[in-house]
Amino acid sequence: METLKMSGKERHRLELMGRIKRKEITLVKAADLMEIGYRQAKRIWKCGCLELADGELGKPCNMNSMKETLIKTHRKFDPTFKLQAVQHWLASGKSAEIIAQELGILAKRLYDWRKCFA
Repeated sequence: METLKMSGKERHRLELMGRIKRKEITLVKAADLMEIGYRQAKRIWKCGCLELADGELGKPCNMNSMKETLIKTHRKFDPTFKLQAVQHWLASGKSAEIIAQELGILAKRLYDWRKCFA
């Protein structure tokens, strides 16, 4: 059997998540007991950070995948990339949505960058 190293805080949160799963307490009550906001408790519960098996407390999820998700959603672009993206968009005659999809960004970013470089 594998031994997991968890802080007291993590064990407490894990135990509360197990109680939520067994419907012993509500998410609102658990958030209060963890001394965090309801929305944060909801994020913890929803993302499955604490995978709970039936009858077991469970184990922490893969934190690397969570970090990768955060990195993908909070990317930074250098000014050269921004300028080239806007120039490509304007020269191509395609819509911002199509260019944004090709570049893997939001169309709103292209509009914002065009304001900066216009």
